[in-house]
Amino acid sequence: YQGTIHCRIDVQDSKPHNASSPLLDYNRALSILRWGIEMTSGVNFAIGADNFADIINNKNTYIDKTLLVRDLVLDGSHIILFPRPRRFGKTLNMSMLKCLFGVREKSKDLFQGLAISQHPEMMTHQGKYPVIFLSLKEAKANNFLSGMGRIAILLQKLFLQHEDLRPQL
Repeated sequence: YQGTIHCRIDVQDSKPHNASSPLLDYNRALSILRWGIEMTSGVNFAIGADNFADIINNKNTYIDKTLLVRDLVLDGSHIILFPRPRRFGKTLNMSMLKCLFGVREKSKDLFQGLAISQHPEMMTHQGKYPVIFLSLKEAKANNFLSGMGRIAILLQKLFLQHEDLRPQL
């Protein structure tokens, strides 16, 4: 199987085996695990990949989170913070937003068949905005000064990459 997985996980029916323990019943947990293995055998997950366009173009399995776009547009906030733990898909989601909104992106076909494509009012935003994408993944360092130096380099690269926007500021 290759393509997009549309899923909803509902754990409300997962009752603990006794009132004092939040653990699932062993047999229930085992059946969920078996179901997960059966459902994912032959699935091409790009573990650790954080580039939306690459995942879609390489026909890797993508768990569709594109309706995040609708939530963000309807929210109307000027600044949005994504406070999530490591390895939770923050960079991949930001990459998806860049592909959709970015004026420099060639992403017309990337969203075909994904949930957001069913919302034409949201698709009118495709390719309309200058997007500055900054991930601090590359700013890892052993100490504060080294980290600040890496962030300065990232900002310098971004500035050069988007120098054409300078007159509009």
